[in-house]
Amino acid sequence: MKKKSSRKSSSPPLPRRAPQAGPRALLEPVCLALPELLRERRVKLGLSLKELARRSRLSHQAVSLVERAKRVPGLDTLARLGHALELFPWQLVREAERRARVAR
Repeated sequence: MKKKSSRKSSSPPLPRRAPQAGPRALLEPVCLALPELLRERRVKLGLSLKELARRSRLSHQAVSLVERAKRVPGLDTLARLGHALELFPWQLVREAERRARVAR
């Protein structure tokens, strides 16, 4: 059997790192700004919820959940909504980011 060394390590303990903001924390303000942006654009174009759902080929329940911030849209849903609202998905995200920065 090997003997355990009773000698302690001379190096100091590593400092604890502060928790870093993960992707979810970075995206949360954008996700909160997106529903309001979608609703404003829909109203500006004079579309009802059902008409937006028809144009985006989504159920009206899905569109309603996104607009009420009950669901975060995936990339496909965002692309469909953007197309129906005559915007590119990146334009929606960029505007939501801008609003999230202003709100801080």
